[in-house]
Amino acid sequence: MHRRDKLLKLALDLQAENSAEPSTSQKSRRVSCSSSQSSSSSSSSSSSSSAASTIGSYVSGSIKSSDNIYRPIANSLLQRKVFESLPSTSNLQKHVTNQTELPRQRSLSTGSRSSTLSSRAGDFSPDDNDSDYNPVPDRIIDESSDNEQENLIILPPKKKRKGIINSKKLIAKQLRNSGKEYVSLSKSKKNVPQRSMGPPCSERCRLKCFDKINDGDRTIIFGLYWAMGCVTRQRDFISKNLTVIKPKYSYKKENSNRKPKHGFHLTVNGKQIRVCKIFFKNTLGINDRPIRTVLEKLCDSGMVESDKRGKHGNQVKVVDEVIQGIKSHIDSIPRIESHYLRKQTSREYIDGGKSLSDLYRDYRKLCEEEGKPAGEIHTYRKIFHKDYNISFFIPKKDMCEFCTSYENMSQIEKETNELKYLEHHTEKELSRIEKNEDKQKGQKSYVVACYDLQAVLPLPMGKTSSFYYKSKLNVCNFTICELNKDNSYCYVWSEVDALRGANEIGSCVLKFITEKCQTVDDPNLEIIFYSDNCCGQQKNQFMFSLYMYALANLSIKSITHKFLISGHTQNENDNVHSVIEKSVKKFLKSSPIFVPDQYITLIQTARKRGNAYNVNAMSYSDFYNLKDFVQQCGIKFNKNTDGDAVRLSEIKIIKFVKEDNGAIKIFYKTSFTEDHFYEIEQCRQTRSRRTINCVGFPLKQLNNAKLELTSRKKNDLRSLIDSNLIPRYYAESFYRNIL
Repeated sequence: MHRRDKLLKLALDLQAENSAEPSTSQKSRRVSCSSSQSSSSSSSSSSSSSAASTIGSYVSGSIKSSDNIYRPIANSLLQRKVFESLPSTSNLQKHVTNQTELPRQRSLSTGSRSSTLSSRAGDFSPDDNDSDYNPVPDRIIDESSDNEQENLIILPPKKKRKGIINSKKLIAKQLRNSGKEYVSLSKSKKNVPQRSMGPPCSERCRLKCFDKINDGDRTIIFGLYWAMGCVTRQRDFISKNLTVIKPKYSYKKENSNRKPKHGFHLTVNGKQIRVCKIFFKNTLGINDRPIRTVLEKLCDSGMVESDKRGKHGNQVKVVDEVIQGIKSHIDSIPRIESHYLRKQTSREYIDGGKSLSDLYRDYRKLCEEEGKPAGEIHTYRKIFHKDYNISFFIPKKDMCEFCTSYENMSQIEKETNELKYLEHHTEKELSRIEKNEDKQKGQKSYVVACYDLQAVLPLPMGKTSSFYYKSKLNVCNFTICELNKDNSYCYVWSEVDALRGANEIGSCVLKFITEKCQTVDDPNLEIIFYSDNCCGQQKNQFMFSLYMYALANLSIKSITHKFLISGHTQNENDNVHSVIEKSVKKFLKSSPIFVPDQYITLIQTARKRGNAYNVNAMSYSDFYNLKDFVQQCGIKFNKNTDGDAVRLSEIKIIKFVKEDNGAIKIFYKTSFTEDHFYEIEQCRQTRSRRTINCVGFPLKQLNNAKLELTSRKKNDLRSLIDSNLIPRYYAESFYRNIL
């Protein structure tokens, strides 16, 4: 659906709702509200009415798109709790049919939505804060997840910098340059009074300065001079108002030290007026020292030299041996691959179990043991921040880059991006409402689930300092939460069994679908998945081909995958992962973790109330090569039946439906506001066969043996075994088999 049609539908419904009589429930709710809330509601209604008429004027062409029409739209929707008053599809169709003709679409009707969004959006707040989003509002949650927001926009690390705002030296310097009272940083801690303008010159002045410039103009000049607050600019001001005076008669003696005379000027009303030196100094509230400094630094070109304090280049330098030692220590810290932003940032991540001060203490201890010179902590900190792009945390994808960027925009930029922000906010709210609706489907023939991959779980894990500086074995946990049944499934494997790509994710999803088909045993089973927009893991042709394979070979009627909006992908898996992390942290207080089986036990026992997490220990033989399957079948998702190109990155909903004759059709939406689906044209890459048949197609095993670890990881694990930091039992039963 085109943008103009979306705006028109929104405008028509806002007008219809404002003119309609409120329902009984709405009246009763208004009676119970306070007077302040009632006045706010009425102002919001009028704002929505004006916004609706504005949108309608824009769509009809009476207002240009360049006009500032989007701000009242956004304000009215936010004041009205964003989308409480959005209409049902039937009302929209009734109004739109009478106003404009919508473009023809290949459609699969989703059915009318009988209730308004106001009755379905009770879990959402107008002042949306994703950290407070509760993914499970309809049941008691006994394990609350952390509500921290970690910024996706990478900010400079926190460190001491020269000239920070809370520096006593900088504050005193700023006060001194501004002519204000300050406390000297010398040993005496002298209280220096505020600068004040001195009296004019005496009546005996030959230039009669007091008659040329009155006290009011002098006060203005004094204020402007000290308002600069910068020594360089103040020196430039003095230099600009100094001129060399050549006397008419000069009787210069040889080897004379006499310097040329200078005249002083002040500008009033655009006119430069010559004054005496006393008048000049007293007006600015200075003594001879600033004037002498300007004359000493004045070049032949008429420019004043820049301040060279601290720039002499004779500072004490750190020897190269210390610098190389610090860099070697920082390089020895194992890097952790970011689970969320592997391809979006060049920043490296290290385990957050230690602070920068802890790292420095370990470095200094190592230098003492080896008898090498150690640098100071400020040198270590400077090299760590300046020469490396390292952070102690792994950024979460749930912090929306666009929303954060929009909040930091100027007013003009916000007006330019108002419509884009409104559409983004609309998609976010509608995706959550859509998920909340699907969760209410309690029929046996419906399975509603969301899935996500947890951040890697390292092995071995403990408080031993040596563990921190050794490369660790990564353990993966892929979680699927069944929303309408309150069940969670965890699929756990280590990096010697598989990686973390589409093959691994798809194999776990296929295992989940197969088990559900065996449990439900209903040919009309419909499965709905929710996930984030990670193209490398689930939003790709390999996962879509897997859904086709499952439909063709299992008793399933349809599979629908709905992608949450980027930056707003909070879901029930976050709660599961938080519970697991808390369980791991609690266990580490008493004992280290050495093998994957310990993680499996911790996950199984992490939930204290409700259904325990179902854990599946995955082996290398449980994963399938989906990429080979796509290549063999030649499946393509390039065009729809209208001949338009299909961009997988823009898809919000994709639905696979198996018809009675066994044929599979694929439909998709590029927005949650669309009422109808587009259909994808299915074709093979080769011309010999135009149809795709996945029935009975064998899936090849991804790996025939365990994967090899990197040489550095092998050496680090062997060193831990040789130093007896890993118990011999675990070394013989697990680590010897993978090294």
